[in-house]
Amino acid sequence: MNYKIGVLGDDAKTEFILVNAEGKIRGQATTIACNPDIFLDQDTIRSVLLEKLADLAARAKAEQPGAKIVHTALCMPGSPGFWTGIVARLHDFSPASAHPNFIPALELATKGKAGLLIDCGGLRSLVAARDRDLAVHYAGNLGCRLNDPGSNYNIGCQALTCALAELQGWSEPSDFGRAICAAMKSSDPVLLTTKLDGPSITNQQIADLAAVVIDLASAGDDVAETVIHNSVSEIADLAATVRESLFGEEANVPVGLHGRILQSVPIRETLQEVLGAKTRFVPVTESPTEGLRQLLVRLQ
Repeated sequence: MNYKIGVLGDDAKTEFILVNAEGKIRGQATTIACNPDIFLDQDTIRSVLLEKLADLAARAKAEQPGAKIVHTALCMPGSPGFWTGIVARLHDFSPASAHPNFIPALELATKGKAGLLIDCGGLRSLVAARDRDLAVHYAGNLGCRLNDPGSNYNIGCQALTCALAELQGWSEPSDFGRAICAAMKSSDPVLLTTKLDGPSITNQQIADLAAVVIDLASAGDDVAETVIHNSVSEIADLAATVRESLFGEEANVPVGLHGRILQSVPIRETLQEVLGAKTRFVPVTESPTEGLRQLLVRLQ
């Protein structure tokens, strides 16, 4: 029986799935993050990957003695050239292919056909697309230093800006500002800005403020709603640019929405203000692992 292996990585972990000829997951594994731009060198990453790939191949043979791995798909962060080099060295698991790690979410949005994805993550956000020739494109994905709009980090930054304006006396105190200060454990504007400039506050802590903002917005807080509206509007503008460039202004291609902040009705209304009332939105709520499984089924 033929099997395929899919690998999906981010800055926190790397996941592996073993899929049989019927498209069912028959094995899974997890290991450390393998982002070559941040953590490990090529030899170490290859060694880590080969260990888990061998484990899944052994699991396939235990289930079917004549099992054969007929495709290995890597959906990983970092330089495409790096992963092309890794793929070329996976001799026992070839043919193999390398893809950006947003591809599984794009797969869930478009089912392998033409369309767009708006993906709002923790420290990054992006707009990805398949054009009519099924070539993949993306915009954004710049990371927290350049503050991708729609990301949790961007929302956290905007929330802090609002809270600090209140603390400095330039806007009226609000429940929103008090909630942000409580989350940051500081209501002193000088102390808070000093902490934000130093190593004691991580990028992830700023991104974690998005959960506070989303909860307040869900409860009807006007300031929280404005913060999210402003952040989402900016990535919606980017999506409109990508759609028009690839498909034309009136194209009726699906637009997948991946990320917690994109699933609420008010945010959907914000997106429609920018992208138009006729836009076909596709909520992407399944795990990226399911998108990876669907990709493997489609790959030859």
